[in-house]
Amino acid sequence: MSTIRPYAAGAYVTQRNTQQILDLKDQLSVLTTQLGTGRTAETYAGLGVGRTTSLAAHATISALEGYDAAIGYGQTRAQLATSSLTAVINFGTDLKSNLANGLVRSSSGTINSATLARNALDAAVDALNQTGAGIYIFGGRDSETEPVVDTDVMLNGDGTRAGLAKLVEQQRTADLGTDGKGRLTTSLTPGGTTVGLTEDASAEARANFGFTLAGKPVTTGTALTASFTPADTTANLTTPVGGGQRFRALVQLADGSSQSIEFYGTNGTAPSGTTAFPLSGDLATDTAKLAALLPAGASLGGVQAVTPQVAFNAEPTEGQSFRVVVNQPDGSQKTIDYHATARPGLDDPTAFKIPSASEYPTVAGRLAAAATQLQALVAPGTLASVQSALATDAGGNPVLDAGGQPLPTISLGFSAGSPAAVQIGPLTQQPNAGDSITLKLALHDGTTTSVTLTARAATAGGGAAPGTFSIVPGDLAATAANLKTALDAAVKLAAGTSLSARATARASQDFFDGTSIAGLAARRINAAGTGYEQAPQDTTVQWYRGEDAPTDPRAAATVQTGANSTAQVGVRANEAPLRAVLAGMATVVLGTPASTDPDANAKWQAMADRAGTLVRAVNTSPSVQEIVTDLSLANTAMGNAKAQNGATRNIMENAMAGVEAADTTEVTTKLLDLQNRLQASYQVTATLSKLSLVNYMN
Repeated sequence: MSTIRPYAAGAYVTQRNTQQILDLKDQLSVLTTQLGTGRTAETYAGLGVGRTTSLAAHATISALEGYDAAIGYGQTRAQLATSSLTAVINFGTDLKSNLANGLVRSSSGTINSATLARNALDAAVDALNQTGAGIYIFGGRDSETEPVVDTDVMLNGDGTRAGLAKLVEQQRTADLGTDGKGRLTTSLTPGGTTVGLTEDASAEARANFGFTLAGKPVTTGTALTASFTPADTTANLTTPVGGGQRFRALVQLADGSSQSIEFYGTNGTAPSGTTAFPLSGDLATDTAKLAALLPAGASLGGVQAVTPQVAFNAEPTEGQSFRVVVNQPDGSQKTIDYHATARPGLDDPTAFKIPSASEYPTVAGRLAAAATQLQALVAPGTLASVQSALATDAGGNPVLDAGGQPLPTISLGFSAGSPAAVQIGPLTQQPNAGDSITLKLALHDGTTTSVTLTARAATAGGGAAPGTFSIVPGDLAATAANLKTALDAAVKLAAGTSLSARATARASQDFFDGTSIAGLAARRINAAGTGYEQAPQDTTVQWYRGEDAPTDPRAAATVQTGANSTAQVGVRANEAPLRAVLAGMATVVLGTPASTDPDANAKWQAMADRAGTLVRAVNTSPSVQEIVTDLSLANTAMGNAKAQNGATRNIMENAMAGVEAADTTEVTTKLLDLQNRLQASYQVTATLSKLSLVNYMN
């Protein structure tokens, strides 16, 4: 219900004065609050048009605080990783220096390098299991699992899975052969004067293990003669050339020199380093074509098969991985991990394009296309071994062979072929003292070692010195027998030194290259000892248990340092340089000969050469030092971002203060003025309230 107040003269003036006093009191309250809090207003509405600036500044500062918190974590992680990697570099550098200084024995007679290497390996494992803020630094995105297994498990296995020591033992056996001569066989014609040296009869073993003969021996004098027959050589083609098949034509040129021409069976373009050989499917036609493709005036000295037959037992699927080892033309081996994809990138050398149904309507056609593609990808090299997951059909069921056993996705078959051979002799006259023969033996890492045998006059003191054979006057057969004995000893020594060291290093690299990804486990030698398992199934300790992914390790931990900037500080213990350093340390641990071995010096030096090459990855590109550099650059970038964030924060805080902060001097002045005005108003009001006609008359 509304009320009509009585009106009297002066009522309006009274109400107005009262309202003015109330307004002054409100202003006094606001100014008192500003003076007490230092803020212009307690609500965004109280800021007026300045509230937009205030809201934007608060949002920016909040984001900067989040970035700075992430930077702090990222810098700690990068610094911890850098510290651990620097320790690994120091361990590797110390070991490298020890190997460079030559064999050193302790006071007890033991070889120091083995102890130093084991200590370095233990310390490196500890460094790679570094934790920070409760997470493991070297596991990539898997920060909850200790990334590297204990050294003892790594070397000796876990009871059900083999450790590195077992792999080294098997590799040495496979490389050296049962008689320790590097899978080479020596022979002497019964009662005769011809000494022979032949490679292993198994084409698969020749592609992977032991020595291969690197050509015709070099002789001095006129009595010692030698000839060389390359492996897998026939006088001419024996079957029609198939698609993807490669072979070498051994050609005698018109000027008397020899040449090897490598052909590739295709009706299209041949891979680099080979010559296209058109397919006809007919042996007679192919033989005539081969003769026509030879240089003018040249004659065919033989045909050498170089291509094992690869077959896909199931179609590769998106993301599937498989590993191949390729024998390169220079005698070295290269390991390549391919991943299958329907859309390979232009700059991805490990992409394997999945044959499409539109190009190859039948399954058989797609399987054949996959095999041809793989042969082309590794050219001009040849496949030595393949490794993949077990094959499954479109329904996910295992693909079985005729005996009901599961097949790998990829199989590699070797024809029997014929091994290379060297023939020394027959001796038709006695060599002179000082005459020699030098044979070059090739290893599968691209290196060679030479065996030189020198004739010497027989002495009454006993047998010939190493590397020599005694001449038996009047008995050519006895001299040939001495030559064969010297050859046996020299080949065994070469196998026990350079080949054994290579086997230890090879097994160590294979072990540390093993991953948990199907098809990429550590390589294992098959039961027959002639090659490698084509689908090794959880038979080896997995030394690295962190994140396994074909992605950039740095991207495993990304720090948001600004609205549009990031820093990558991820790291994995299984990065290639770290694998090489660990393999080098393990090579020394397992490859150092016994101090009592009569050939300890030679064996140790051969081991040191190969281990030193691996350990050099501490600072030889690709190196551990480069990982440290990556993290240092990221750390610097985070520091710069933090400084920039600080500068931005200062600007935004100043802008916010200009809107939200009250000027105490100004507020104090206004407050004093307002108090004076309010006091005056109170006094005038009080005076007017006492004014009456009686008072006025008085």
